[in-house]
Amino acid sequence: MKAFLIVLTFLFLGCSSLNKKSFKLPDFKNQVQANGSKVLTIVDNSLPSFSAYALIGMGHIHDPKGKEGLSNFVVSMLDKGTKNYSAPKLAEKVDQLGARLQLSANNDYAIVSIHGLSIHQDQLLEILQEVLTAPKFSDAEIKRLRSQILARIVQRNDQPPVVASDAFDKMIYEKNHPYSQPSIGVKASIQKISKQDIKNHYNKHFVSKNISFAFTGRLGDGFETKLANFLSPIKKGEKPSLKMPTAKKSDAKILLVYKNDLKQAQVRLGHVAIKRSNPDYLKLKVATTILGGAFSSRLVDEIREKRGLTYSISSSFNPGYFNGPFIISSSTRNEKAGELVFETQKLVSDFVENGITSEELEMAVGYLKGTFPSLIETSEGLAFNVLNLQYYGVSDQYLRDYVKNLESFSKSDINQAIKTYIHPDHMQTLVYAPESVETQFKDSKVFSKKSQ
Repeated sequence: MKAFLIVLTFLFLGCSSLNKKSFKLPDFKNQVQANGSKVLTIVDNSLPSFSAYALIGMGHIHDPKGKEGLSNFVVSMLDKGTKNYSAPKLAEKVDQLGARLQLSANNDYAIVSIHGLSIHQDQLLEILQEVLTAPKFSDAEIKRLRSQILARIVQRNDQPPVVASDAFDKMIYEKNHPYSQPSIGVKASIQKISKQDIKNHYNKHFVSKNISFAFTGRLGDGFETKLANFLSPIKKGEKPSLKMPTAKKSDAKILLVYKNDLKQAQVRLGHVAIKRSNPDYLKLKVATTILGGAFSSRLVDEIREKRGLTYSISSSFNPGYFNGPFIISSSTRNEKAGELVFETQKLVSDFVENGITSEELEMAVGYLKGTFPSLIETSEGLAFNVLNLQYYGVSDQYLRDYVKNLESFSKSDINQAIKTYIHPDHMQTLVYAPESVETQFKDSKVFSKKSQ
């Protein structure tokens, strides 16, 4: 514990120069182009590098019912062959440039990016344009990718932390809520996805007003002309609308999910909480840092250090386009599952009822100020964070005022946020463990059970 406090103290002292008077966010430029696309540019001549990002409003929340995983499938197909390149030729060209082409999709959106040396800027832009506007979607590559995704789904079922988290999502969300299913999809949905589904989904979402771009590094003279040429083949179109799903608010309960060969019990506690656009997000970031989001926190001090129940325990709010969860994650020896659950529940109730101390607030603010620069110290990090905030409808003023707002929070501000958004009486608890743990929960008022 002493080591944790020493580390946190250094972080706190080390950030003393990062105050509201001295901190200045690096310059960047936001524009809406003629086709409706938002474009962020950050000139950074410190290194001979160039990066380009495309954030597409196409994530798991956009997947049609019964076709869960379609957004991830579409994004994963983008580098599997285009009009002018086969998949191997595209990979070879990227390698020859010493570049990185990255594709990913999550619950809410997809990111396609390319990174390389600024001397290769024209070729990097050409590759990204090709990937975004001319994917081939060949039958052979669709078949190959389907097999790969199905294999990854099987692998996920052999990872206890993943199984527990997936089961917890199903527990706290309504059956038809997109957050109740993994963004990769499930076996049945992946098998149903057709080539026409892929084309339709791509055509619907890869349109100008649904894609935001960021370009960073040594942009050079004439970049505006290059940008216009880059954007020209992108089809004009509006951002698709989304229907707000319902989110249930249940009484506290415990669900035991059995798998008898597990060496450790996986534990998840929490409930549906906030959207990323919630104005109290930063206050809750302070709160969960104190509860279980830093080296020295209440959960770590009590559950790990004092009681020796786990090696790792953490708390966080994970907000999204829709209401994301407040969640506490941990694992423990099977014979200690009950103790970990009940002590954690007790600690959370006390946290809500009695709030934080002035010392905890000072340390949490210091910690968050100390870690903030690492998020935006590179032009790439800043670009990603600004794109992310824009997608969720959060002004980039959030970054500009980050330090000032942290320093303005009072203890009562944080305690009010805790009481407003953390609800012990609605806390859902999932334990993924062998059936033998059931005796530890025999005195619980409400619990259900099922076998994995």
